[in-house]
Amino acid sequence: MQEWDEPAPIYGMDTTLPLFNMPKGFAYALYNLIPSAYGCESRPGYQNWNTPFSGETEARTLMPYNRGTRDLSANRLYKATKEGIYEITLPGIGAPLRHTFTNQAGDAGFLSYVQFTNANTIEFLFFADEENGLFRQQDTAIVVNPTDITFPGSPAVTSADISFVTSYKGRLWFVPRNSSDAYYLPVGAVSGATTKFQFGAKMSQGGNLVGLWDWSLDGGDGIDDYLVAIGRNGDVLVYQGTDPAQSSTWALVGRWEIGGIPKGRRIAGEIGGDLYILSAFGLTSLKSLLAGTSVLTADARGAANKISYFIRSLMATRKEVIGWKVLTLPEEGKLVILIPTLTGESHLQLVLNLHQLGPDRGAAWGLWRDLPVLDMVAWKGLTYFSTPYAVDSAEKLQYNVVAFMKGSIDALNLNGNVIPGISQPIKFAVVGRYSPLEAPGRYKQVQFLRPQLVTTSSLSYSCVPLYDYDLQEGPSLIGIQAGTGSVWDTAIWDSNVWSGIFTAQVLSGGSGYGTQVATYLKGEAWGKVNYISLAGAHTTWAFL
Repeated sequence: MQEWDEPAPIYGMDTTLPLFNMPKGFAYALYNLIPSAYGCESRPGYQNWNTPFSGETEARTLMPYNRGTRDLSANRLYKATKEGIYEITLPGIGAPLRHTFTNQAGDAGFLSYVQFTNANTIEFLFFADEENGLFRQQDTAIVVNPTDITFPGSPAVTSADISFVTSYKGRLWFVPRNSSDAYYLPVGAVSGATTKFQFGAKMSQGGNLVGLWDWSLDGGDGIDDYLVAIGRNGDVLVYQGTDPAQSSTWALVGRWEIGGIPKGRRIAGEIGGDLYILSAFGLTSLKSLLAGTSVLTADARGAANKISYFIRSLMATRKEVIGWKVLTLPEEGKLVILIPTLTGESHLQLVLNLHQLGPDRGAAWGLWRDLPVLDMVAWKGLTYFSTPYAVDSAEKLQYNVVAFMKGSIDALNLNGNVIPGISQPIKFAVVGRYSPLEAPGRYKQVQFLRPQLVTTSSLSYSCVPLYDYDLQEGPSLIGIQAGTGSVWDTAIWDSNVWSGIFTAQVLSGGSGYGTQVATYLKGEAWGKVNYISLAGAHTTWAFL
């Protein structure tokens, strides 16, 4: 009998690697285990923050308004539903309605937003709704479709037509719906006459302008800042400079085509000095494009290309479904891609841990699963997210809420307590890499498997072998339990210790045979889990 060991896949998922003899440290799929220091760590659970009154629908956008006070007491958090804007700064049931939308149909509630400080150092929040136009907020006062912002030209454009807002080099920029033009204000201004800038003539693929992004190549506000314009049919235009009206200080420095853009406007996100863009090609690194590589080979061994095949396969069936978003969580060093969920599917999000680098220096990817997310934002040091609407009254305890990530249990109530029948342990799974186990072509049969998991709670898991490129997830849990000195079902409840940090490494048997071997590990726990490694023993026999 031969033995082998397998480290946890700390380099994550990489769809550019072959299934045959994938290098150690990678996995075919990681669900709710994200590559991190020393192993793969289970994703956080969540606790409800805001549950709706009867009649309130899902929060399509979460929007922070940070006021800059040292104690964070003036910072606010809002949610946008199709009905309007609610303030959810404080936890609880229901929320104060700050504005009712005039148009509550279509894509109402899907916002873009930017915080902006004017020339007098007054802090404003600007946001634009797909159906209801531009809004300007100072403190708690909201100005709807401000008339003191004017737009030149014919046909006439008003604030009610604006569906995207951002800032670049101290100027506010606005994009009307169904337009390839944008408009900008003078430096430091929050009102006044705008100037029109035409992007359409430079977009060879045609279509409307999705939005504009302020990208800092050096990761800060310096000389390496660019304005990035993205067209619906995949044109990417990169400008550098300070004054768009002066050719001496403004220039187009790059132009690419990256394939059609999915429905929605929050399809790009900046983190770590790079801008990642979603398109029919998958995920594109703008930093790689600017360095001179082609779209098809950009970031060939970097973070973006590792999961582009996975994204392209999903785009084939849901490119025109709203819900695609690229979100950044700077405090956690993570980039999250939200994927629209079709009927009957599990909720999935792609998660990039920039703190965990592979042998090629590319950051590591994993998948969050069973986390129903519509939008997500970092606010006051925590990660908040909104969940989809559910008609069933029982499901409203878990869905149609705003929650924040905390602990290791899903769907805790407002007080942080378990909701019977609703709260769930974190369920994790790994479909490992395939290997010939140093005997190419020979048949093997796995006799024993022993994963090592460090956890703070009792857990259930099963570990089984897979053979010859079977990539289906394995059987249900077989009830293996690990404890800190107390045997499950024989210890006396309330008398024995059921918590603490311990290592679970129960031996399990294998079945089947094949020439290529992988493992499938599946489990669930009410506490944090770190997957460290796996050991196995197998027999080998003839080539035929």
